[in-house]
Amino acid sequence: MSIIVTLLLVAGLVGIDQVIKVLVSNNIALYDSVPVIPGVVELHHVQNTGAAFSFLEGQQVLLIVLTSIVLVVVAALLIFRQPKDKLEQIAFIMILAGGLGNLINRIAYGYVVDYINLLFMRFAVFNFADCLVCVGFVVLIIAVFRSEHKRKKLEKQQASATDAVDGIKTDNEQETHIKYNNKLYNELESDKFENGKSVGKPLQKDGEA
Repeated sequence: MSIIVTLLLVAGLVGIDQVIKVLVSNNIALYDSVPVIPGVVELHHVQNTGAAFSFLEGQQVLLIVLTSIVLVVVAALLIFRQPKDKLEQIAFIMILAGGLGNLINRIAYGYVVDYINLLFMRFAVFNFADCLVCVGFVVLIIAVFRSEHKRKKLEKQQASATDAVDGIKTDNEQETHIKYNNKLYNELESDKFENGKSVGKPLQKDGEA
């Protein structure tokens, strides 16, 4: 995936996040709710001064610094390392976009607009950017495990190939040894009438009659 495509995807996801937050802020009063699926999920407008799911609430400077550091690292990995695995690319894009989406709000307003409220369980109100970050980390973990599985599988295949080559070499060495001894036998056989003794049978491969 090219850098341009990567940046466009990040920008697109950040744009979606910002548009949703603006729509919620302009159309739903603070602390009001709008049902989406009754008993399951609703849009509930709150202002979160913490990180994802209200973690470190009120620590704006610390959150901005920590988030900025993490995003710089993720962006550097995504742009300069350019991971080949598609899942890993998707994971970094989601994490970067989600982090940027919330960082923009935190710097501009001092809080992040949250609006997704799950009614069937006790859980913090969150937003689209939070989803991107969390799902991105899950995808990244899956990508790492998948890469490790592929690496071990490749190592196993390489080991099998090496064993096969070693087996061929062993067979060739055995064949060469037998040919040499058979040649020696033929040379000595020509002298058996002179001394009246047989030198024995030529060597054979294992399993031959």
